[in-house]
Amino acid sequence: MNAGPERVELPGGKIGVLLFQAKNQDWASAISAQTGDFVLSISTSARDIFVQARKEFLHLQTRCETIFVASFGEGAMAALSIAQEFGDEVSGLILIEPVITSDERALRKNYQQVSENLDLIEHPLLLMYSIGETGEEFSQAQEIAENVSSAYIREIVLNDQMTSTTVEETILFMKEVEFGFWPATNEVDDDTELIDAEFESIVAGLSLDQASPSNFLDNLDLPDPDEHFIEPNPALAPIHDRTKRNAIFAMIGGPIYALAAGVTGFNPLGVEPWPGVLAFFGGLAFFLYSLRDDYTDEDGAIL
Repeated sequence: MNAGPERVELPGGKIGVLLFQAKNQDWASAISAQTGDFVLSISTSARDIFVQARKEFLHLQTRCETIFVASFGEGAMAALSIAQEFGDEVSGLILIEPVITSDERALRKNYQQVSENLDLIEHPLLLMYSIGETGEEFSQAQEIAENVSSAYIREIVLNDQMTSTTVEETILFMKEVEFGFWPATNEVDDDTELIDAEFESIVAGLSLDQASPSNFLDNLDLPDPDEHFIEPNPALAPIHDRTKRNAIFAMIGGPIYALAAGVTGFNPLGVEPWPGVLAFFGGLAFFLYSLRDDYTDEDGAIL
């Protein structure tokens, strides 16, 4: 095992790629040649790879404005540790055939710490892996995808480790992030915050918590001041209008007179029951006429 990591620096522009690789210089050279970006590649064979990774990232920050972290195989753990430590200073994470286990006893503690904090990864993430015969590589890639907090994850299944495919997908991913197609998760849109605040306000108003006496559900139990029900009085109200009183008297007395004239032969006027009949209909007509004002409004129009 080498005493120190093998280091290859390919100078370029303001975009940098920190690559943790396992003897795969073709990929680094292709990225540098096709994009003109600054590529810093270090081997993953050193025991102090996590310490060296941090050192190289800080060095790359002095040379570039935007930094992507990429890895092949076992370099995934070093790439993940950098993303966890530096947060939004990393623009995106590219993991090719990631391996998140190690037989090296000296690295187990670091590997365990990185694995337990995968939820700290909130960066745009590009995962490229092959299914393989055992499916182990697939399962490790899925473990990463299921435990990170990234809102933007792209998974590419490889038929084999074709350099051309991984290079093309990486360049496309970097350009999409650079032009804002994959915004960082810490850049929360103001409209989203406003919508969340309004939603929380509505939920608070509809709360079922009985400790709050003024919520919406409690107000439903209060009587509506605009709606009143007047209980009817079973006692007959006195009739103060003299015309109505006379009309009612005629409607009552008329039938009694007609009945008495027809049954008993009572006929003081000589016209038999007709006075009673006329009194009834006359009283009814006067009574209805007296109610006419109740069906008019203030301007006299009939409703």
